[in-house]
Amino acid sequence: MTSLAAGVLAAATAYVINQLIIGQAGNKGIVTFIPIVEEAIKSFSAAALGASLISTHAVFGAIEAGYEILGAKSIKGVVGGLSSFVTHGFWGLITVVIYKVTGSLLLGIGAAAVVHSIWNRVITGIYLRN
Repeated sequence: MTSLAAGVLAAATAYVINQLIIGQAGNKGIVTFIPIVEEAIKSFSAAALGASLISTHAVFGAIEAGYEILGAKSIKGVVGGLSSFVTHGFWGLITVVIYKVTGSLLLGIGAAAVVHSIWNRVITGIYLRN
């Protein structure tokens, strides 16, 4: 139950912050700031509530998937939504593995944020030099 609460808290917080980032940085924020913000919010929410990191990431991914699927205008949007669920769980796995190996949650968050950023770049096609 704590993972559900942490995931919902993280998703709501990230939604608000992501809107501010996109308002200021435009789509480039999707590959720069948003991965860092999302990974930090998910992991710190889990830690603060004593929840499972992976489960919190999965709940966040499920919420993001639902949001994307509900707004989808084509099958591509539905697939994108489903990939949100899978990838956010994977970012959680990266966070946990690095945290277990190094003992540093910050390094786990950083590693997941880097992979998340690369993923967003590949999926969106947003270049930072445009």
